[in-house]
Amino acid sequence: MPMQTSSPSSVRSTQSHPADAQTRRVLLVAAALCGLGAVAPAIAQQNGASTFPARPIQIIVPSTPGGILDIAARTVANGMSRELGKPVVVDYKAGAGQTIGANFVAKAPADGYTLLLGSNVSLAVNPQLMPNIPYNAAKDFIPVAMLGTNANAVMVLPSFPANNFTEFVDYVRKNPGKVSYAHPNLGSSAHIAGEALRQQAQLDYLAVPFKGSAGATTAALGSQVEVLIDNLATAIPLVKVGRLKALAVTSVKRSALLPEVPTIAESGFPGFHIAGWISIHAPAGTPSSVVNKLNETIRRTLATPETRQQFERAMIDPVAADSAQNLDRYLKADYETWGSVIQKGNIHLE
Repeated sequence: MPMQTSSPSSVRSTQSHPADAQTRRVLLVAAALCGLGAVAPAIAQQNGASTFPARPIQIIVPSTPGGILDIAARTVANGMSRELGKPVVVDYKAGAGQTIGANFVAKAPADGYTLLLGSNVSLAVNPQLMPNIPYNAAKDFIPVAMLGTNANAVMVLPSFPANNFTEFVDYVRKNPGKVSYAHPNLGSSAHIAGEALRQQAQLDYLAVPFKGSAGATTAALGSQVEVLIDNLATAIPLVKVGRLKALAVTSVKRSALLPEVPTIAESGFPGFHIAGWISIHAPAGTPSSVVNKLNETIRRTLATPETRQQFERAMIDPVAADSAQNLDRYLKADYETWGSVIQKGNIHLE
């Protein structure tokens, strides 16, 4: 029987050609590089967070020194410096309804080293009242951490014929157009709260704006208006000595600074919530790893007795620690709430 031999073509089909081996090596290297390309951003973010901060951080306060924003910023900056082992400095860029400072941060590098001490004024109210604002509050910032809230109180003279909020509402309804309330500024949280109350409780009363709390308080104490709506920094000293009586606060829950005063929500108007807030924001595009590290640092700072004491002195209600993602959802909902009140009330800056 003749011996079978392999043809040249069959031999070639079973042997590895040097060119084929080289091709496989090229493909394997390419696949490995593609894999590295996919994970490189994640590795870079992790490395960025582990080395952040490598230099001082600045918190921009969009108002002048001495106010509630300044106190909050300096208190948190001191705590962050201790936590991070790097300087955290406070700088002031006031003017144009807090929009100058906010715009500065919006245009800053998105690296976590320039932060905004934001508030309902710069990020919720003015963007909906000022037609030519130079930044987009919803797109140009990333929320980092909520610092605290500052509710308003509905106050009247001790002689006012109502001893609780329900009686107050009844009185105003029975006297349409005859009751007026003072608030410290057009577009302030007190003004928006008063307008929201008018809409939800269907009250016919007159809003009287002043340029600051001093004028509004003087008008209320002098019986030029029947009602004063202002923040707790104004309210608490007056209520504690009995010059005014607080009927309700505008926050979602009772303030730890004035715990005996009920909320409007628990006084017959469920869901009512209009309160000022203070928060830290970074420019849009800041790496999430850096945002999360800043959030964790601020949360630890807020939990210290020193911070809570400083906030209490400034009449700021500290908030429960929460993630940056939850804060983002909260602020978006709040933006819509304030915007709805502004639109329905046809509120404009004059």
